Amino acid sequence: MTKWLLWLALAADLVLMVIVCQPIAAHMVYEQAVKEEIAVVERERQEPEVHQDLREAMEAYNLQLSQDQSGLDSVDSYEAPGLNLEDYGMEADDAVGYVEIPTMDVTLPLYLGASRAHMNDGATVLGQTSMPIGGISTNCVIAAHRGWNSKAMFRDVELLQKGDLVYLTNLWETLTYQVTGVSIVWPDEMEAVTVQSGQDMLTLLTCHPYLVGDRRYLVYCQRVIESEQQGI
Repeated sequence: MTKWLLWLALAADLVLMVIVCQPIAAHMVYEQAVKEEIAVVERERQEPEVHQDLREAMEAYNLQLSQDQSGLDSVDSYEAPGLNLEDYGMEADDAVGYVEIPTMDVTLPLYLGASRAHMNDGATVLGQTSMPIGGISTNCVIAAHRGWNSKAMFRDVELLQKGDLVYLTNLWETLTYQVTGVSIVWPDEMEAVTVQSGQDMLTLLTCHPYLVGDRRYLVYCQRVIESEQQGI
């Protein structure tokens, strides 16, 4: 009986250890996957001319949105990627860049279209919003979960304050944006994420409040050029 109780106690300890260690292991696996995705983007950036046709398509897409964003008519609009990467020699689920937010201590690969798979893997450019290349009259809306399966993602979004910097790296360059304000809206308030004429914007979007998520937390950012950064 004593031996049986000992084995039972050991088994219970083993189960407890697995339960405790599983989130840690999952986080480590995810962090490695993120590093690998970012490494791919960095390699692609070494030969920017390879994706010149994609760059031109993104510019055309952004120009179209600046003139007519009527396709942004519901939250379902967010899921479509806007462009089919397979038309430009890439895989449909390839990252097109990454977003780095020092204040939140987070770097996430960036995908086109808010599909379930993309949201699970990193941050996404919402469909019917501007491609992540900057430009006049653009608003690239980037969404991520407010924490997901032991991944922080945009969990700590409320740490961001006016003046904080957000770095957006695409397949060609790194763009710098500065936080200008925040807003809390209902999911169907589409006008909150539309293009603003003459502005070069980046908007971060996630669920709010934390662990409830019936509303959306928006962080608005404006493009900062090098000469302006020196005065920050």
